[in-house]
Amino acid sequence: MEKLTKGKNAEGLADAVIRMMLPYKECVHTITADNGTEFARHEKIADKLDARFFFAHLYSPWERGG
Repeated sequence: MEKLTKGKNAEGLADAVIRMMLPYKECVHTITADNGTEFARHEKIADKLDARFFFAHLYSPWERGG
């Protein structure tokens, strides 16, 4: 977990996720997120981590990891 210095900024979130998960790249195969605007750079995250990115359906919190 890391505090985003620019708030819910898509580029900042993408950089933070990549930085924190890159050491575990071999273990990360998929990422599931909610539909917030902070995930607008999901393609960058998926590309850098070589993972598939999914979005949960609205009002379906059980589709996100816990």
